[in-house]
Amino acid sequence: MDLLRHLHIGKVWKLLTVALILLVGAVNRVQAEPTRDDNCPTAHELGLPLSCWTDASVQPKAVVVLIHGLLLHAKSFDVLGKNLASQGFIVVAPDLRGCGRWRTPTSEYQQSPKLDHERSCEDILAITHKMKAEYPGLPVFLVGESMGAALAIHVGANQPELINGLVLSSPAIKGQVAILPKAVYSAMKLFSNPHREIDLSTYVKHCSSDDPRVPQEIFNDPLARTGLSMRELLRSRNTVKQTLKLVSRIPPQVPVLVIQGSADRTLKANAVMLLLTRLRSVDQTVKWFPGRGHVLLETGYIQPVTEEVVESWLSHQASLSRGYHSASVPQEHRHAME
Repeated sequence: MDLLRHLHIGKVWKLLTVALILLVGAVNRVQAEPTRDDNCPTAHELGLPLSCWTDASVQPKAVVVLIHGLLLHAKSFDVLGKNLASQGFIVVAPDLRGCGRWRTPTSEYQQSPKLDHERSCEDILAITHKMKAEYPGLPVFLVGESMGAALAIHVGANQPELINGLVLSSPAIKGQVAILPKAVYSAMKLFSNPHREIDLSTYVKHCSSDDPRVPQEIFNDPLARTGLSMRELLRSRNTVKQTLKLVSRIPPQVPVLVIQGSADRTLKANAVMLLLTRLRSVDQTVKWFPGRGHVLLETGYIQPVTEEVVESWLSHQASLSRGYHSASVPQEHRHAME
């Protein structure tokens, strides 16, 4: 009888041990999933509102700095940031001046409530320097959408030695002429109150995306902007006008991926061709998305094919930067993709 009792107790202990091992493994898997940190050490060290994505279970292979567009903010990249982190990228994204947490009353970053593209470029440079110092063996890539792509060009043109490649999504090269009644009405009010913001919500609804969920996502986001002052619009226009002049200063050895939706109603999609005529990079890849609108990356509804294009290009360029000469780039990565 004692022997049987002993055998039963032994089985129970074995079962408990197996259960404990499975539980610890499950906890570790949960902890190892990509996470976003909106109070990462880099944010405090630089004094900037940043979001950082990492995955402790994956060996880092490169650093990616995400740069958002005119009305959005760093957290708009959450889905893309987690996906890239799961693939071994250290991902960081700032709120540009005048966006996101710079405008939140309860935030420690409230000294830049208006758009300031020059200071935003300085912030991006500071982040890039910091990432180069913290991860000296890893390549650094800038990924920007819309105005964020324009700022990536500005940074890449002024200090190209800091980066190993650029991803330009719906780059702000030339704007569409879209006259919407509500926007015109808001603009007319500026004559009586020049400091008043122009309500761009109708413009966002009709021009931000081919997916109706995207503008609704923006409207439901307390950190997103749906209005800009005339001064901010003029500053943005001047920044866009300077962008084409800077493109030719990006060195030939800097690879560039451009992604563009053919149904972009915010910017002129065919302006990409003008950008390419001035771009001297020997490794250019262009991916056209038929029927797609303006916002491609800064949304929770990012399409898997879009993520795949960006992630595969970054992974390929990271492998080249870590040990291969640019001459070994396969032919399919040297011409426009269908």
